[in-house]
Amino acid sequence: MSNYRLVRKDNNNIFYKALAVISTVGIVAIAGIQVSIALKKGNTTEDQLAKIMLEIQNARKDAMTEVKAHRAEVLKDLNALKTQIFSELKSDRA
Repeated sequence: MSNYRLVRKDNNNIFYKALAVISTVGIVAIAGIQVSIALKKGNTTEDQLAKIMLEIQNARKDAMTEVKAHRAEVLKDLNALKTQIFSELKSDRA
């Protein structure tokens, strides 16, 4: 009996037309939300890549600073050993 009311000719299928309109609006709304989320994800990905690049550059600078400091320390030690060895050699020859 309830189906009879939905397909009656005098009803003009208003229920189906309303259902079609509601579903179309829902699909358009969901598509709009998905597009906006996809665009936001694209921006955050680029932002994350930029942050990672900055972190890599900063880490490289820190590493180079440490290498220079260690190199200077090693060169000082080598020069001290060289002068000590030469002074011992000179004293042994004399």
